[in-house]
Amino acid sequence: MASSPRRMPVQYIVGEWEFCDVTVSVRPPVLVPRPETERLALLAADRLRPLAAAGERSPRLLEVGCGSGVITLAVLHWLKQVSAVAVDPSEAACLLTEENAARLGVSERLHVHRAALTDAGLPCVEGQQFDMVVSNPPYVPTADLRRLQPEILLYEDRAALDGGRDGLALVRRLLRRSAGWLRPGGRLLLELGVGQPETVVALLSEPGTGLTRPQVHRDFTGRERFVEAQREQERGREE
Repeated sequence: MASSPRRMPVQYIVGEWEFCDVTVSVRPPVLVPRPETERLALLAADRLRPLAAAGERSPRLLEVGCGSGVITLAVLHWLKQVSAVAVDPSEAACLLTEENAARLGVSERLHVHRAALTDAGLPCVEGQQFDMVVSNPPYVPTADLRRLQPEILLYEDRAALDGGRDGLALVRRLLRRSAGWLRPGGRLLLELGVGQPETVVALLSEPGTGLTRPQVHRDFTGRERFVEAQREQERGREE
């Protein structure tokens, strides 16, 4: 058997990996699915499940920065009533998400767009409304990239890791834009780096986001890792 490339992550060598209850194809430079992100997929499914069970309409999910698609694909696998839109600036990520959706038989419920969230927003979803926005955005501060493991630096897309000066450049855009994509009562779910949830909760307290009720959730190791917030309800209505 030929030797594997130097320090290539085992997931890339194998060519596929299990995430929650699904098996997906993986290949560089699209990020390898991390175990902690399974908790994010489970949180998303837990919030959408009551809407799916109600049966009044098909709940809709938007994932910003889908990578290999694992979060959205796990939710679509678990909840057959849910439909989704997944966006990523990387052509390789979009193609891999579409490939994995076909592999899992959920392509009819998923639309994938190659698009980057900029200060101008996401034109491909403007005018649409969703019950949930979920994202595992780049959150590594630029200065910390050089400290990452060599196998990450050699093979994974740095643009999908680099969160800017403090790691929260894309997160701030998400906080500004998400309420405009969400139905009243809809939720935003974010994965963040260790130590960042407190800062994001503080940002949510600033006026103008249209988001309220911030909550912090822990990963499987007990570290604060995820932030959830809700679009404000229409006046006169309660959740």
